[in-house]
Amino acid sequence: AQAGFSVRFAPIERPTYKGVGERFFRTIKAKIAKRAPGHTIPFPASIKSDYDPSLNACLMIDDLEALLSVGTAEYHTEIHDAHRMQPALFFEKKT
Repeated sequence: AQAGFSVRFAPIERPTYKGVGERFFRTIKAKIAKRAPGHTIPFPASIKSDYDPSLNACLMIDDLEALLSVGTAEYHTEIHDAHRMQPALFFEKKT
């Protein structure tokens, strides 16, 4: 409350109320999923590979933090269509 934040619960089965959050987590997941140990790959590729996700599915919290940092850094340095610039530069200009 001191920071000016409040919690508003979204109605059940109304994802449009939390679209920004859903989009954020989808983007971060897309940025780190292929790098995380234990990720799954499409079935045709798995037939040609020795990769077994169940044998590699161990991720320490430090590794997860590193993957999130890389994904966040990539997100903020890629040009986005909405502003036609990198989000990091957009936010820098706004402050």
